[in-house]
Amino acid sequence: MSRPSEPRWVALPGLDTERARDVLGAGELSEPRAREAALAARASAASLAMLVTAPSPTGRLRTARALHALSGRSGTLLVSSTETLPGEPPPRGAAVYADLVTVADADLLVLDCLLDDGDVWLLAGADPHTALPERLAPRLHVAHVDVPGIDALDIETLRVLAARVLAGLAQRTGRPPPTLDDPALGALHAHHWAGDRPELEAVLGRAFLLADEAIGIDHLTLAAPARPPATAAALPDTSLGGLSEARLEYLMAILAHELRNPLVTIKTFTGHLPALLDDATLRERFAGLADDAIERMDAALENLVAFTRLGAPRPATVLLQPVLDAVVSELAPQLAERALHLQRVGNAATACFADPEHLAYGLRNLLSGVASEADPEDGVVVDTSVNGVVGVRFSTGAAASRLRELLAPDGVAALTDPTFLPLSLTLARTVLERTGARVGVVPEPGDRTSVILHLPARPATAKSEEVGEGGG
Repeated sequence: MSRPSEPRWVALPGLDTERARDVLGAGELSEPRAREAALAARASAASLAMLVTAPSPTGRLRTARALHALSGRSGTLLVSSTETLPGEPPPRGAAVYADLVTVADADLLVLDCLLDDGDVWLLAGADPHTALPERLAPRLHVAHVDVPGIDALDIETLRVLAARVLAGLAQRTGRPPPTLDDPALGALHAHHWAGDRPELEAVLGRAFLLADEAIGIDHLTLAAPARPPATAAALPDTSLGGLSEARLEYLMAILAHELRNPLVTIKTFTGHLPALLDDATLRERFAGLADDAIERMDAALENLVAFTRLGAPRPATVLLQPVLDAVVSELAPQLAERALHLQRVGNAATACFADPEHLAYGLRNLLSGVASEADPEDGVVVDTSVNGVVGVRFSTGAAASRLRELLAPDGVAALTDPTFLPLSLTLARTVLERTGARVGVVPEPGDRTSVILHLPARPATAKSEEVGEGGG
């Protein structure tokens, strides 16, 4: 008999069909996400992996159980009893859930083998802001259900979700579900949900115990402080001094790298001045290269100066379409110089809550950095088909791992690396994060990469803000 400490496969309790439909029901999943969830039965039959991303481990597991329940697959959903996968493979035809946040590197080989064999249906959970393991990433994009965090929900979607939670509690106790008044709903929407849905359910559960027919703001016990109004005073400083020491050092190293290359060009040709005096062709060539080198240095310095002059963010409700239109128009010369085609996909007629100047600066530098790295033969796709998300897909000559290092929340590449990514990408990440956006990198099959930008949602405290339509 196995010792309790030894990893073994454990069967999770099954989720009934009605509850599964409730978990994946309208109000929480957008139409594209719901379509992905509907692929569960086909993915199960073909033993093709399904990826579930959600901010909390509880949300990932709940969604995986719901997908399994609606897949029609016989048997239970298996998990490992420890963070280490069992040495014995799961039974043939089983369904297995593995949360990639806790899976060790060595166990990724086990999952890779299970996918190779095609005998097991894998449901993989991941945090939406964490890069997937490179060896599994291409195989986990067959079907992807992304469950948004509570902070990302608009107030009406939050109302639907809260009503669903309260209805479930009422059904268990046999009493009518209480209503949630508008001030209480506003307080829930303004709150920062560090614990995501489990925290929301706990808050509503306590309110359910305290209230009778209606839940008011006095019935809410919010463990963490409410999200402050998005004012200039509440947002981080955008001066160079506001950068971490490591981030600032890396920024200066990139700047030095971008200045050094054109300076080498100028230095090389100045060493041939005697020949230049007698050769008109060489003089013309030197003049062109020198002008280009000076323009590159000037552009890098001007970009850095513009970064330091941004000041504190002043958020407003910003329409994405005109901002993207202006940025793409401004980058047209750079795209034409590289013969790089930029394709727009989806409807950008969405709004976010950000400083329009900062948002425009961040998008301009993000797309400029991508344009300098992308393979012209494949072009660049800017996808805004998911509300509140901008995806930039391209084939890159740079390793995806270096992009992930650069765009990680607190990561910087090694200063000893002789090849740096463009200065514009570092500046883009810094400004976009400070305006409330989240930036990540997702490797795709082949050498394609996606930079995913989650735009900041409009908080309930910003009802009176005017809509901004552009940026500097």
